Amino acid sequence: MQINKLWSLPILSSEIEEGVSISSDGMDIILSFKCALESGRQKKYEIRFESVLCHTHTSERFTPKMFDSYDTLVSLEESEWLNNLKILNSRDFEFWKPKHFVIYFDGSGQYQFIAREFVVSEKEVE
Repeated sequence: MQINKLWSLPILSSEIEEGVSISSDGMDIILSFKCALESGRQKKYEIRFESVLCHTHTSERFTPKMFDSYDTLVSLEESEWLNNLKILNSRDFEFWKPKHFVIYFDGSGQYQFIAREFVVSEKEVE
């Protein structure tokens, strides 16, 4: 299994204010968090996983494998989870062409998504 680093948090996850929140919008799932800037203002980040087929969240105390995902979004190629989904329904698997994404936040644990793609957005908040 190959691990590809895709995006790193702009801060340490231990510096996230108010924790990580998770929400859904149709087939998309969004992880969002806020952090303080040196100017005293806040910035909000969102990681949107598009066309999510399945996902899991594991407490930091029960995370068996990190996959180099500490404060980093990674993709796992040829993961066991992906391979099992392909065997289960190869026709739909080829239509969705899903990827296996993993990210670990200190204090929140590990999130894994089987999804088509991801998009990161950021904006300053008042």
